[in-house]
Amino acid sequence: MENRLYISNLSEVASLSSIRRCFSACGDVAEVQFAAERNVQQGPPAAYVTMVTAAAAEQALRRLNGSVLDGRPLVVTLMPERLTGADRREEKKAEARANAAIIAVTQQYRERHNMTYELDCPVGRLTLRVFFPPDAARPEWRIEARSNQSAELTVDKAAATRELALKEVAAAWQVLAAESGAPSFDWQAVARAMQAVRGV
Repeated sequence: MENRLYISNLSEVASLSSIRRCFSACGDVAEVQFAAERNVQQGPPAAYVTMVTAAAAEQALRRLNGSVLDGRPLVVTLMPERLTGADRREEKKAEARANAAIIAVTQQYRERHNMTYELDCPVGRLTLRVFFPPDAARPEWRIEARSNQSAELTVDKAAATRELALKEVAAAWQVLAAESGAPSFDWQAVARAMQAVRGV
């Protein structure tokens, strides 16, 4: 196995040192560098991480793919050392397809006191229930998020608007994911999907 890894879906605030710290948990890191497309405003930045040994690279691939760094789930893939120009272009296209994995609202239905949205995400199915404010004079929107992986993976938050309630849910879910191993959803993509159907 090669020692070089390609890291995509990085947060815009990710730094070389934060990436190095993250990957150092899996072994010695020889080099970290941002991919050339970092300054192009066409999605999250990417980086290359070269581990000292193939075993460390394998461990990093296994442990860190899907883990959250600076609020975003990492996409870690093996990067062969020697690629032709055509291979590099093909790999970039494949990576762009992987990063563009669409989070889509596949079902939505109205119940008496809420709207329920089913979303297909790369890491699993997410159900969002948006509860209507019980008092129109003092509106408070409540959103419940639930994963299909376990009924226990549930977050329930309320705020003055649906958008703020979703942000509260996203923050609480990230804590849940860190503590319990719940799936790491891309909450920015979830928000975009919900905005597309006017759910927030």
